[in-house]
Amino acid sequence: MWPSPKNALFLTLSIALAAKLDALTEHPSFAEKETYEAIATYYKKKAWDNAVSSCEKALEQYASSLPFYELCGHVYLHRPGNIDTKKGDYGKAIRLWQKALEAYQHNLRSRKALSELHFYLGLAYHFSRNYDMAISWYYEALRQNDLFSAAWYNMAACYEAQGNIIEANRAYLRYLRSLRQKEDEF
Repeated sequence: MWPSPKNALFLTLSIALAAKLDALTEHPSFAEKETYEAIATYYKKKAWDNAVSSCEKALEQYASSLPFYELCGHVYLHRPGNIDTKKGDYGKAIRLWQKALEAYQHNLRSRKALSELHFYLGLAYHFSRNYDMAISWYYEALRQNDLFSAAWYNMAACYEAQGNIIEANRAYLRYLRSLRQKEDEF
């Protein structure tokens, strides 16, 4: 049996968020780091109102700071936007990650960072149940890094949700292969 897609997705995001926070500690602006850490703390504690208001301020104050687009994308993806549906603001998350993607492409950032942004866009479309768009963004993430196991897994889950069991099984097999290949690298 496969792990719950929600649990796998949240674990992937938690790991990515911790890595982003670590990377920002080397950033020259201490005030920016403090703001970023505050948003990350609100996110971890699920203090959504504080996280959202801090994101809005940070995006105005640090409009050219790429890490805020990524972090705030996570906030909008996960915060319950509507009490009844408990869904995040996927459209806002998508817009923030697309801005980050544009900026990353102009700055020629690492393939890993580019792959992660493609993955996050796939995730936002996945959560909004736009499986075709999610699959295309996961595919873009895999073009940068074909061992990105979370992208293979989520792509398989999208195919499965569409009822395309053959493609789902292919993607699940690629997911397992990617895990095996990562183990071999250790």
